[in-house]
Order: sequence, then C-alpha cells, then structure tokens
Amino acid sequence: MNLSTIILAAGQGTRMNSTLPKVLHPLNGKPLVKYSIDLADALSSSRTVVVIGNGAEQVRSALGESVAYALQPQRLGTANAVQAAEGLLADASGLVLVISADMPLLTADTLQRLVTTQSQNTGPMALLTVRSANPRGFGRILRGVDGGVTGIVEEAQATAEQLKIDELNVGAYCFKVQVEGQKITLGHIDVHQQEGDQEPIEYAGQDLPPGLSGNGNGTVGVQDTAEKTESSDE
Repeated sequence: MNLSTIILAAGQGTRMNSTLPKVLHPLNGKPLVKYSIDLADALSSSRTVVVIGNGAEQVRSALGESVAYALQPQRLGTANAVQAAEGLLADASGLVLVISADMPLLTADTLQRLVTTQSQNTGPMALLTVRSANPRGFGRILRGVDGGVTGIVEEAQATAEQLKIDELNVGAYCFKVQVEGQKITLGHIDVHQQEGDQEPIEYAGQDLPPGLSGNGNGTVGVQDTAEKTESSDE
C-alpha cells in the first residue's frame, strides 16, 4: 500500500532559548528533523512533506530539495498543520503517516507496526501510544469499556482521574486517505479552542468526532514499549 509522510516541523521551541529552530538543533551530529526524514525513507514513503513555520527559510536551507514543504503561517495545533500539507498530497492514495520532527528515538520498526496496523484497520486512523510511570506533559489516551480508543485528553484539560492514566499519546498517527470530491482529507480532524486559551489547540480527545471514535470502527491504539520518544521542549 502506498505511503506518504507528513513531518510536523513548524514549532517554535521557546524553551530552547535559541534563535535556531528547534528542529534544526543537532543530536549526534544530525538535525532533529533529519531523523524523522530518515524514518520516512526507511518506510519507503513515496512523498514526504515537511510542515514549516518558525524559521521556515532556515529549515528549507538546511534540508534542501529532498522533501516537499508546506507552510503553516500560524501554529494552530496538529490538525491545522496536517491541513496545511493536504494540498501537496492531492494525488495521494493509501496511507498517510503523521509524525513530529522532534522524535529522534522513534524507530522504523515501531512506525512500521503503526502503518501495518492501519493498513488492516477498517477505521480512518491508528495512533501510537506508550505506557509510562512518568506521564507529565503528555495527552492521556481514553478507552471505552470494550478497550477501544475513544479519545485523547490533553494534560491541561484532564480531570484528576484522567491524570492517573499512564497510557500516553506519542504524537504519531496513520490515516487512510479519503477523497471527497476533488479534495483529499485525512479522517475528520477538527480544531477546537477552549475558553481562556490564547491560541487554538487541536483536540483529538473528548471532542473526538464520531468518525474517529473507538468501537472497532475507528481509532486503533498501537502501544510502544519505549518510555520516551520525543524532546521535552516545545
């Protein structure tokens, strides 16, 4: 099955205290974003789109023409970033993998499991989860009585009970391409804003649309055994 990849690289990385975009910070002599590009190549991705925003020209200059670029003018969350890339995948078919540019510890084997799971899933998407005794900073995975994924709740919006959940959202997703008319869509992703938020936040949690609910017809959670897969700075 054909696979395309969207790499989310528009974040500012304010806690890095650096003028260098977060995704260009080197790890073992290689920019963070290059690890994600190498993963896409290892999975034989037919097209890789890097979503850029903060330091866009620096990222372009560092990566050259080996990938396609989509500009996210405002950082309005994961869903908005994916939507920014959809136009470059207008003729795509099969599956679209969505990963962040700051997850250098993810392996090709883990992502291949995610892709394989979604290729066999009747629903629109699969997502990667991890269990950790130190869940601070991560969205919590919500499951129904049947074990199916019913949503993701961000830590800031979680109840006291939800904060006890140790299954976490890694931030890696695999979608089935859906064509509506002449427009490609990846499932039914919505952007929501909570009262008091300074900027919109993407929720795939308690506001999850019915098309992405569990019940065996929607989202499938693929659990990884790693305890940490991404940089802690945003």
